[in-house]
Amino acid sequence: MHRNKWKTSAVLILTIFFVNIGLILPSFDGIAANATTAYLPETSVNNDLFDIKIRSLMIAGYIPSVASCIIQNNSVVWSKGYGFYDFKGMKQSTIDTIYQVASVSKTVTATAILQLYEQGLFNLDDDVNKFLPFSLRNPQYPNEAITFRMLLSHHASLHDHDEAAAYEYFSGDYPLNYVQELLVPDGDAYHPEFWGNYPPGSGGNYSNIGFTILGYLVELLSEQTFEEYCQQHIFMPLQMHSTSFNMDSLPVENLACSYLRFGRIYLKLPHIDYTFLDPCGGLLTTIDDLSHFLIAHMNNGIYQQVRILNETTIHEMHNVQYPESDPYFGLLYFGLGWLIFEEEFGKATHGHDGDITFSHARMRIFNDNTTAVMYFFNKGYRPSLLPRILPSLIEHQGDVFIRKLLYEKTSMITAMQ
Repeated sequence: MHRNKWKTSAVLILTIFFVNIGLILPSFDGIAANATTAYLPETSVNNDLFDIKIRSLMIAGYIPSVASCIIQNNSVVWSKGYGFYDFKGMKQSTIDTIYQVASVSKTVTATAILQLYEQGLFNLDDDVNKFLPFSLRNPQYPNEAITFRMLLSHHASLHDHDEAAAYEYFSGDYPLNYVQELLVPDGDAYHPEFWGNYPPGSGGNYSNIGFTILGYLVELLSEQTFEEYCQQHIFMPLQMHSTSFNMDSLPVENLACSYLRFGRIYLKLPHIDYTFLDPCGGLLTTIDDLSHFLIAHMNNGIYQQVRILNETTIHEMHNVQYPESDPYFGLLYFGLGWLIFEEEFGKATHGHDGDITFSHARMRIFNDNTTAVMYFFNKGYRPSLLPRILPSLIEHQGDVFIRKLLYEKTSMITAMQ
């Protein structure tokens, strides 16, 4: 396992090296063939002021494409795509463009687990060791149980974003049961960095691998693969026909591209689908599809007369589970698979964000539960050996102010009704 991971890392490093050489030396035709000089969306007198502002922020933030929507009173009242999700094909983004939505996937995983909870298969405060084929314990606190509630609300004393070594599991297409090798001290790929030095339930720390465990529990409890379960019990009932954790099942021509960016040169990268990433960040979907899922959560579990969860369960998912814990980074609290955000631009919201290197998603429900904003975007990653603090901050603000504009647009739509 370790040899394969080092091999994957070496291939990535060499790829980036030859990409740089290929952009300089025209003899590397195979690499240069995928490179495109990108022309990000230009402002135009034919657009209204809102569109001009969005496109200007996309240019400032080096954002090739955006797909967005606003939901009010359980209906999509506005939606639109901007820019090109594929530069080479000049393919314009729409609400039917497929994006990888990263950690927004956790809301689907949580929904699957809570559906099984409603079947009476477990209680939220049950020790997950009753259902796992191995013992899940923080080695520093071997007598402290880890529960479903702790995993769902990032309070299981697991963490994986403050140690670089913890990300090695993303480099291979491992099955979900690979968590045992990573978390158990005698596992072949054991990483002590996954465990915090505090007991389960005593503090919150965002954990991707915690949701991979939950995805594995979905498989054990349902006796289906994670993808099969979500298709049968979430995606099909909600008419999410362009949504999957399996990239091969979707039309690749509709999938937003991943890019390395060198100035205005964008190098298109191949799409990669890792099974182990699925429950915590592997969902592929469209704005139109995910709006159905979001409406169900806003409407007490119902979308177009189809119920996926009971009202009491929905309420529990969207409420803070450990209010005595300090807000995470001073910005948010944890529900069951959902995040409760501090006020921003005058709006208190709950929902989820998703970020991987090349793709991003934002899903925010206003706390009155009648309005929501959602948008996806791809972005060219610019590798650099030098710190880029100021440019990175400027690019980040493109995303933040797109959100601000969408919040303002919700008020405009309300005023017009």
